[in-house]
Amino acid sequence: MNALIEDGHVFCPLCNETFEESEYLRTVFGEVKQRWLANLVTHYRHEHVNYYNNGVGYVAAFHDYDSFKHQANERAKRQILRKCKQFLITHGFTSVDFSALQGTDPKTLELAERLLPKSNTSTYLSLLLLTGASMLDGE
Repeated sequence: MNALIEDGHVFCPLCNETFEESEYLRTVFGEVKQRWLANLVTHYRHEHVNYYNNGVGYVAAFHDYDSFKHQANERAKRQILRKCKQFLITHGFTSVDFSALQGTDPKTLELAERLLPKSNTSTYLSLLLLTGASMLDGE
């Protein structure tokens, strides 16, 4: 499967598997790429980072849970950018998709702007490949 979200299941390019989409995030994000990204950040935080699940009880009891979660989300976003760079580019992601996520900090946005194209050219390129070069010739 290579679709971002299909039948309520979100594709994770890191596990090469799908997981159930968050119903809450489905109501928050209308744009599919941003909804996929938000779901992947949550999935990454819970499934790909051991310290989050192991430390959440301690942090909730003795520290600021919201701050801990924000820090974990920002790390997840940066790791997704680094580990899934080619996947993100192939599927037309830009830094705008990252900026749409709540609380994205300047450090994360700077990385997104450095690693991802400035505009979504992959859709146009795919269209050219599907229709052939005749579009360029004005035919």
